[in-house]
Amino acid sequence: MRRFTKLPVLTVIVFLSVAVFVKADVQKKQDEAIFLQKAAETNESVSSVDQEMPLISDSPKNPLMREVTPTTKQQVTSIPTSVKNAESQSSSVRLDAVAPASGKFEQEITVRGSGFGTSSGQVWFYNSQSGLNLGGGPITSWSENEVKTKVPFVRGSNEYLIEVQTGSGAKSNRIAFKVTAGQPYFKTISPSGVKPGGEIIITGEEFGESAGSINFYKPENISSASGGSVIYAWSDTEIRANVPGILVPNQEYGVQIVTADGRQSSFKYYQVGN
Repeated sequence: MRRFTKLPVLTVIVFLSVAVFVKADVQKKQDEAIFLQKAAETNESVSSVDQEMPLISDSPKNPLMREVTPTTKQQVTSIPTSVKNAESQSSSVRLDAVAPASGKFEQEITVRGSGFGTSSGQVWFYNSQSGLNLGGGPITSWSENEVKTKVPFVRGSNEYLIEVQTGSGAKSNRIAFKVTAGQPYFKTISPSGVKPGGEIIITGEEFGESAGSINFYKPENISSASGGSVIYAWSDTEIRANVPGILVPNQEYGVQIVTADGRQSSFKYYQVGN
């Protein structure tokens, strides 16, 4: 009877020991699984960062790239403008000179260099401070080593950076160019509805200090002026003149300013009164 009563106790002890071992083994495997899962998530996160901000390797075409070697988002918030500019340039397209070194609105200039190609591209003007592309003027001729273009609509008395972009999209280095006088443009013509012979005041910019002319055109015939104003006063930002007496009352006309050095404004429409 004693042996019979002790056997269940030993069996229970063995069973409990096995159960504890199994539980510990299961817990260990669960811990290992959690650890591997976290490691996988970490690797995936690092991989995604690497894809978004890859290492920038040295480039023989762009030595400035050696200065930037980002490995994570946190290390780099922006790439310097000098690097961005260098990225857009091609060593096969070179800009050597611009003649003359300065000019006014719509003046033709000659750009010389190499690698321009035979297909017409564009000559861009950039703000020398911000690097903003301000557009380009019309191309009058294009060859492998020389391009002729005109100064576009940009503000005068400022220095800009000129860049050549080929027909295939390759870009050159940039060279400084000063615009001495920009296109004149209107802000206001007041008062409204002045009858022929009455006085008007024109405000704006880039008029120049010497008096030019103000011409009125019929909308259906802008090739020939219907009349010119008598100038009373002229400054770089304000003109006082009359509405030509030969104009038809209650008619809309296009008004254009021509500066003393020949720069022409766009048209601003004005309703002549009665």
